[in-house]
Amino acid sequence: MKTKLASLILLAFLLFTPAYARAGHPEPKTKVPNAKNTFLEVKKLVQSTYVDRGVTEDELWTAALEGMLDRLATNTEKKKVNVLLDPGELEELERGVKGSVSGIGIVIEHMENVIVVREPVPGGPAEAAGLEAGDRILAIDGTSVRDLSFRDAVYKIRGATGTTVDLLVQRDTREWTVPVTRGQVHIASVLSDLETLPGNVAYIRVSNFAKDTVASFDAALASAKAKKSRGLIFDLRGTPGGLLDASLQVADRFLAEGRTILTIRGRDGKDDVRRATGGTLKVEIPVVVLIDRDTASGAEVVAAALGGNGNALLVGESTFGKGTVEEVRKLKNGYAVKISVGRFVGPDGESWANTGLVPHFPIPRQEGDKHSYTTRLALDPTGDPQLRAGLSVLDFSMKH
Repeated sequence: MKTKLASLILLAFLLFTPAYARAGHPEPKTKVPNAKNTFLEVKKLVQSTYVDRGVTEDELWTAALEGMLDRLATNTEKKKVNVLLDPGELEELERGVKGSVSGIGIVIEHMENVIVVREPVPGGPAEAAGLEAGDRILAIDGTSVRDLSFRDAVYKIRGATGTTVDLLVQRDTREWTVPVTRGQVHIASVLSDLETLPGNVAYIRVSNFAKDTVASFDAALASAKAKKSRGLIFDLRGTPGGLLDASLQVADRFLAEGRTILTIRGRDGKDDVRRATGGTLKVEIPVVVLIDRDTASGAEVVAAALGGNGNALLVGESTFGKGTVEEVRKLKNGYAVKISVGRFVGPDGESWANTGLVPHFPIPRQEGDKHSYTTRLALDPTGDPQLRAGLSVLDFSMKH
């Protein structure tokens, strides 16, 4: 019997990037008549005439599996979500849920055929090797990133602890190759600061929703309450999701008992409505949630719950628009399939699939804007227009 892991909301997090790879799907072909027999006919044709005799039957069946799952995505999806995971990918995903992965410890973005380092993880292998925020990775083990999909580039950077990856790096006009030895990397899922922002405003950031997130978030809330913080900036920019249960529990901290957090609509049209509980740890101060185009999935669940119930104002950019929940099912051969099993519906009865959540106060992120977040905090409202706008909105809320 297939084993079902905890419900996941697409975990493209932790390993190297807070952002989803944005890749459109080609327009799917219409249904092929007598598709099963046609498939077998084409398979036989490939085996008998294709120029490369090295293509094995297992490779063809694997391609068929991947194509079948890829077909499930609509042409409006921005990212593949139904995928086949090999044992290594499954292991990395399970480690990621626990907040620890094997890699080099960098937060990256895919921009204009290069990979840009947003930030090296403090104390990680990449930082030890001298990589800095803003560095551009041009090649991985001799392969140009122009020839790699973002997903393939990420998997080439990953690897077993103790192994080495050679990166061709560009900084300004200088280019050089740096060997980086992979290791175990832990990234804290919750960062907080109760001192830096003016007006006794607390700042809490969730970078991903992992197993330790709720306990860390509760500790940060308790500290803010003890300090009698007057308002809260809740930063979900660049947060790609994680464990659905963790997202629901974090949202629960802001809502009165019985309020709708989320509805999951299954394939049979049946609704699974998740509501807030009567827990004792509740946020009772004005809240602003910062969002951007890389706020996705479980982070969108939280933002929709708070914004849709009137518990927070949303500031920043429209979010990614990932509207489905996935489960990971283990297969008999050690592989696994990650497959969409439901669609998200917000407390207002609307889905944010593909369109994203629209902020109450739109503040686009411009090239050159500083990030107050990632794996460490560097709160700087003067260089972070979204944070600055959030503080202005919060200040008005605290006074009225």
